[in-house]
Amino acid sequence: MISGAGVAAVENRGLGSEGLFLEAGKDYEGFVFVKSREAVSLVARLIDKHSNESLEEQQLTFGGSVNWTRLNFTLRTNRGTDCVDGANDTTVTCGKMGGGPGHVCVSCGGAFQLGLAAPGTVHLDFVYLQPGEWGRFAGQPVLKSGVEQLKRMGITSIRLGGSFASQPYKYADGFGDYGDPDTYFWQRWIGKPWARPSLGAEWGAELLSGFGPFEFIGARC
Repeated sequence: MISGAGVAAVENRGLGSEGLFLEAGKDYEGFVFVKSREAVSLVARLIDKHSNESLEEQQLTFGGSVNWTRLNFTLRTNRGTDCVDGANDTTVTCGKMGGGPGHVCVSCGGAFQLGLAAPGTVHLDFVYLQPGEWGRFAGQPVLKSGVEQLKRMGITSIRLGGSFASQPYKYADGFGDYGDPDTYFWQRWIGKPWARPSLGAEWGAELLSGFGPFEFIGARC
C-alpha cells in the first residue's frame, strides 16, 4: 500500500469462491504469519459481499521483524450471511464437482479479508480462519454441523482423499501414476501444519497441507 486511506487486502471466499456461510453473534478465530522490515497496521475482517457490509473487523499492530511472526485474531459477527443459488453468479467457480448431483453450487455472502489498514509493506503467509469452539467437533479443525449431519444420516465410515502411500504405483490398466511419495507419505504430515514438510501440497489448484491423516483420524474419534 503506497499511500492514501482505506484498506489494501487479499480476500478469500472459500472453495470455488462460493462464499462463506457465517452465523450471527459467533466467534471466528484464526491466525496469520507476517514479516515486514517496518511497523505496519493490519486489519482482519469478515464482510458480506451480497450487501457490501462489514460483519466485524480487528486491527492488528505489527512492530516489524524479518522473521515470520504469528499473529492471532478473533472476529465476532454482528450478523450472519445467506446463501443463494450460485448458477447465475459469474464470480463462483463450482470446480471439479460441477453443479450436478453431489455438489450444489451456491453463492454465500461471507468473505474474509486481511491486509494493510495504512501505507506500508508486509508479507503474509499461512492465513487460517475457523469457527470458535462452538462450531468445531471435539476441538478438531472440522465443522461440528457437518459431523452431526453425517451421524444423522447413519454414515459410519468415510474416506480421506489421496492415498497417503509411501510409493507410487500404476493403475490396474497401466494408465498413469497414482500416489506421490514426496507429497502423500504420512511422515510428511506430522507436527504443526505451518511447519510440515508437506507444506504447499495441492490437490488440483487447492492447497491441502493444513489438513492431513492425523486431523482426519482425530475428527473420526
